[in-house]
Amino acid sequence: MKKYLALFLAVLMLAAVFAGCAGKGTSTGTSAKEGKVFNIYAWNEEFKGFFEKYYTVPEGVTVNWIITPSADGAYQDKLDEALLNQQSASADDKVDLFLAEADYIQKYTESAVTQDVAALGVTDFSNTYAYTVQAASDASGVVKGVSFQCCPAALIYRRSIAKDVLGTDDPTEVQEKLNSWEKFDAVAADAKAKGYLMTASEAATYRVFSNNVSEPWVDADNKLQIDPAIQTWMTQAKDFSDKGYTQDCDIWSDECTAQMFGDGKAMCYFGPAWYFNFSMGNAQDAEKGCFGDWAICEGPQAHFWGGTWLLA
Repeated sequence: MKKYLALFLAVLMLAAVFAGCAGKGTSTGTSAKEGKVFNIYAWNEEFKGFFEKYYTVPEGVTVNWIITPSADGAYQDKLDEALLNQQSASADDKVDLFLAEADYIQKYTESAVTQDVAALGVTDFSNTYAYTVQAASDASGVVKGVSFQCCPAALIYRRSIAKDVLGTDDPTEVQEKLNSWEKFDAVAADAKAKGYLMTASEAATYRVFSNNVSEPWVDADNKLQIDPAIQTWMTQAKDFSDKGYTQDCDIWSDECTAQMFGDGKAMCYFGPAWYFNFSMGNAQDAEKGCFGDWAICEGPQAHFWGGTWLLA
């Protein structure tokens, strides 16, 4: 199935407005030794819709979707079991393509079961977000996957609170007032003085800082090291907690998400499109929400949260 995989990845890169690439052959035939079933492992049908819209399956090939929800690690368990049996599996039962998320992609990029995408014709990443290439690379810099869905994130703020605290709710003007951590921390004090919270969780800003580290968690001597960005976040989190600028709770807690209701007091959240689309339901609640009272700007630092990669 290698020639179909190469062509498929090329089409995906083009369709997703990523870098162009060339596939290894476009023949619609298939040899017996390659098999006639293309097995794709995923945790939901989101990618399936993308696949069916942009890719024409070659004649004689059947696409088999193995969909396993990711709850409680079920998807990874199913995938890992299949990969362990990859060598002994018949051609029609082998894993041809699978999806992985940012939180665990390294587990697969560092494995011998995944291929270098350069061998499949994917070599130009000039139009991609750098983090999508870095996340899919192994320790030697070999790129093992391509992202069809990247997740640049933003500061999501409550317009009415920003208007009261900053005197404006315009994204450009709000960005100017929150374009550094020094300004962000100073505004937190102003928000507290007016009875608001700057964030709804002490962990709200963690991912922004962790996306901007310059050192790995473990150094060349296999010793733990704490990047200065993480140290700055820890200082900020404690300071915000001590001064009442935030709440001592997890970002997924009911206490945190309750601040999204109309009577909530939190001014800022951080996240990508999927976050405000799927995780801010309280803000959109017909009776208790505050639909339309939100806007975004870049915030103190650019960051991302997640993404989906294709590996073979």
